Amino acid sequence: MMLSLLACTNSNDEALPSQEVKNNTETESVITEENDTETEDAKIKEDEAENSEVNEKYELAYKNWLENYKNANPNMELKFFFVYLDGDNIPELIVADNDNTGVKFLSYKNDQVFEIVTGGNFCDAMYAFSDNGAGYICLYWIDDNDSHTDYYMFENGNITKEISFEDCFVIAEHDNIEDTAIFKINGDYVLAEEYYAKMDEWNNKYEWIVVGDN
Repeated sequence: MMLSLLACTNSNDEALPSQEVKNNTETESVITEENDTETEDAKIKEDEAENSEVNEKYELAYKNWLENYKNANPNMELKFFFVYLDGDNIPELIVADNDNTGVKFLSYKNDQVFEIVTGGNFCDAMYAFSDNGAGYICLYWIDDNDSHTDYYMFENGNITKEISFEDCFVIAEHDNIEDTAIFKINGDYVLAEEYYAKMDEWNNKYEWIVVGDN
């Protein structure tokens, strides 16, 4: 009986440390989760504070740019729009006159406002978004008898001309000669069929938004 009792006592004594280890593990797990939560909350607050500071900076920079531009063009009626063109947290600024021409696309980077691309006085514009985070801009205008259309990609603060179209209507100098249309893609002469096929491809490539239809 004595041996049996001792054996039971030893068995219970051995079980106690395992339970204690389990309780300690659970306590440490709870503490770790609480620390992770506090770290995540601190990171969220830090990001919010940083974003708030960035927002204040670009808002002030755009405001100053608009004021300076209006002062330099007092007789011009301006429209302006904000769009998140390239998918980051800072919107781009689009400025146009009252007829939605003379369009300027601007962005903010390194504490400065800079022009992405600018159209002429009689230039119309469109823009579009893509799934890859890049934004696209189309400028089109007529210069004398020439029609121009340029497509650009804007990504990570950089602008790249993707393709340009130009068609020119040449008026014949003599009655016995027919008027002629000349077509170019990226400066190279092409046939009308290729020109219009490529133009249609780009027109249908994205869901374009005409500036002024915002």
